[in-house]
Formats: sequence, C-alpha cells, structure tokens
Amino acid sequence: MPAAAREVAVSVRCPRCALRFDAGMTHCPDCSALQPAFAYTIAAFDYVPPFDALILQVKQSGRFGLAATLGGLLADAVARDPRGLLPDTRLIPVPATRPALRQRGFNPAGEIARAVGRRLGLGVLPSVVRVTDDGMGRQRMLSRSARLARAGGRFGLHFGAGLHVQGFPVAVVDDVMTTGSTMHSIAQVLHDAGAARVVALVVARTPASRN
Repeated sequence: MPAAAREVAVSVRCPRCALRFDAGMTHCPDCSALQPAFAYTIAAFDYVPPFDALILQVKQSGRFGLAATLGGLLADAVARDPRGLLPDTRLIPVPATRPALRQRGFNPAGEIARAVGRRLGLGVLPSVVRVTDDGMGRQRMLSRSARLARAGGRFGLHFGAGLHVQGFPVAVVDDVMTTGSTMHSIAQVLHDAGAARVVALVVARTPASRN
C-alpha cells in the first residue's frame, strides 16, 4: 500500500482545528484541551517534510517571494474546501513580534495573507491585531502542552481597529498552527470586538506526533 494511502487509513483530521491524529482516538487532543474560539480551520498541508523546509526558508532565510507562493497554495486549499469563506470575509494576519520583524524585515503571515487576498479577491487588514506580549516569540521552545496552557492575553487590537471587523466574518492567517493557542487567543479578541465569525487559515498544521 502506498505511504499516502496508509496515512489516510490510520489518521483523521479534526474539522475544527485541522489537527491530524490517530484514527483510534475519539477526541481531538488540542480541541479537548482548548475549546477553540474559531469556527474551523483550513490548512494547505501538514507541517512535515518536505513542506516544513519551505516554511523554514521563509522564516529563517528571508525568502520573501516564497511567502507569496505559500499564500497561493493556501488560497488553493480554501478554494477546494467546501466550507470556503464568505465573500465579505476580511483577512487578518497573525502579527509578528518586534524582535521577529527586526530579524526578518517582514511578517511572513502578512505576505501570505496578501497573496490569499489577491487570489480570492478578499480584503486584508494587516494593522488590526497587535502583540501585547513580545515574549510570545519564545513559544517555539515550548512543548505542545505548555503552549496550550499559555493561551490567552497575548494579543489585543490597535486603537479603533474594532470598527473594521464589527459585523464582518474574519479569517486569521498564519504560516503554521502548532496547537491552535495563538489562533484561539486572536479569535477571542476579534469576537469581543464584534466579528460575526472567525475562522483560521494556515499554510501548515503540525500533526499531533510533533511538538
């Protein structure tokens, strides 16, 4: 049996957070721990080889143009997904911390969101959500359980930005979702600001087998 067929046979993807986990499990481990504030997740692929290398090239090697390519792949995934996005959905990239912006010179999630917006004809709002805890960048060193425990309080809205999301469906865009804690935190902030619905769009979803 081909490897891809074996993977389908032994794993399932959570419809809420897109986590791929063993088919024998009865509940998604991430959603059971977090109860996400976002409605559902569309992911282009799992964060496994060779796709993880593409994302690392963007984040660690400054491959600015490759971020747009990843955005195109995510737009294709949205177009294929029967849930899709409402025509008036507003795209909001996950904001980068100040240290990450200084290091890279750009926000990968922002470039991905712009590419998705161009392909799908949707507006992008890059200056709605802000980071309130710049220590968030250290999350990459945390385990899955530690990330889930740390959810909440890391994001807020720029002054007056709530007017841009009130009553509108919103899609939060990021490069990688590891546990969903970042998306959950941002979705809570957007719901509090009056967003009609919040969904998550990610290029890659980390499977349960990886921290």
